[in-house]
Amino acid sequence: MRRDSNGNDGNNGIFAAALRIARRLRPERNAMMPESGATNREDNRNAGVPAGGGVPLRGKAGDAKFWQGKSHRSDGRVTAENYREFDSPYPPDAPHCFERMRRDAQVRACLTTKKRAVLSEEAEIFPADDSESAMNAARFVETTIARLHGGMSGIVSGALEALSFGFALGEYIWNEGGELDAIRWHDPTRFQFHADPLGNLLEVEVMDAGLRLPYDHFVHYTYQSRYGDPYGESDLVAAYRPWSQKDLTQRMWLRALDRFGAPIPVARVPSNWQQDDIDSLSRLLARLQNESSLVLTDDVKLDITLDAGRVEPARAFHTACAWYDGQIARAILGQELTTSGGSGSGSYALGKVHAGVQEDWVQSLRSEIAAVVLTSQIARRVVTQQFGASSPCPVIRFPNRSQA
Repeated sequence: MRRDSNGNDGNNGIFAAALRIARRLRPERNAMMPESGATNREDNRNAGVPAGGGVPLRGKAGDAKFWQGKSHRSDGRVTAENYREFDSPYPPDAPHCFERMRRDAQVRACLTTKKRAVLSEEAEIFPADDSESAMNAARFVETTIARLHGGMSGIVSGALEALSFGFALGEYIWNEGGELDAIRWHDPTRFQFHADPLGNLLEVEVMDAGLRLPYDHFVHYTYQSRYGDPYGESDLVAAYRPWSQKDLTQRMWLRALDRFGAPIPVARVPSNWQQDDIDSLSRLLARLQNESSLVLTDDVKLDITLDAGRVEPARAFHTACAWYDGQIARAILGQELTTSGGSGSGSYALGKVHAGVQEDWVQSLRSEIAAVVLTSQIARRVVTQQFGASSPCPVIRFPNRSQA
């Protein structure tokens, strides 16, 4: 093996030379770059890493000194861009456009189908173990939740607003005795989160009230979160493109109906008719939609059939809107045949497959809500408030739909 004058092999010599050049080019990072030949992984792993973690949140695009200059807001306010990269805001005017989308018949049908499937059965409470303290904690949580307005279903229904907005936020309301009296769910568009540079959530800001409250003042459910993003991602993000294109197509359809929807009456008259007679018949035909009857002589032939050139474009609009509805259903439910009729052979078998896909999505969603919201947040908080942090927390689970 070829070695240099210092006894290092050729590759190490090249690496050392490159490292020295890099140090001269980037002197501000010298302290962070290990010496040539350093192999102490334990030292590299622990050097300068705080106990709570070492990777800060993402800075804004083009801002290399994001955290140093606190350009994310000096008060620690964070957005979804601090957790994952966005080319541009999508959908435009989100999350306010989600309210408009929820008025669409197909979007509402799909969201309602998904919510009702989750709410079709009530979650059950199980003690953490067979000890008396665990049994008492489970009974207390069951009594507390049953006393809340809407009970278990009310809590789950509030958390399911995250399907539309990406996250749901419910406020703990305690009575004078220190017991949970209600969970009040709020419009998510009113809130923003505040975090430390490592992304740990500290406070929740009520933007229209200028109020900041501790993060643990709320129940927080994040739907389809990535990289710890507290804002999550709504189902309507994936449904936005077909919804917006369908909205545009429907507008075009209405204009086409206004222009071409009614057939044009065509009258064939004898060649010996005078111009005055033709003009008189034209005026009658122009009022045809308002007239209840029309009397013509035997030698006049009237044709009011809608020709094929007008029928085919109408079918194209209908086909396009039906396709957009199918894409919306796929974005929200994972399939489309449970909200639309199939056609052709094999539709029944294919429908069963699509129904099975929906069951899987619903079961996964129920398991997540039970673990993240009902058990880890609400049950844990109620038990800690009443019995202390060392008391065993009951587990809340939904029945397994696949066994039904």
